[in-house]
Amino acid sequence: MLLFNRLLFNTILIICLGLIGSTNSYAQSITFNHLTVEDGLSNNKVNTITQDKTGFIWFGTEDGLSRFDGYNFKIYRHDPSDSNTLSNNSIWALLEDRQ
Repeated sequence: MLLFNRLLFNTILIICLGLIGSTNSYAQSITFNHLTVEDGLSNNKVNTITQDKTGFIWFGTEDGLSRFDGYNFKIYRHDPSDSNTLSNNSIWALLEDRQ
């Protein structure tokens, strides 16, 4: 009985290891690039991130809103002389509307 239990355990272990190994061969490789102020980000303290439906990635930072197109940043900041700018440079949340 002990030999049977050991054989059964070894068989199950080999099957499980085979399944784990086969799923790893289909896993996707994920690449992450660190973006900093040297790359054009408005501030290294990022509070929130979102991607809009057109593909832009938006970073809400302590010093404005940064829009990244995959190559370059465009920075939006509060301008006291322009009432159409951000009301504050500290961005804590980003939401995309339906339009």
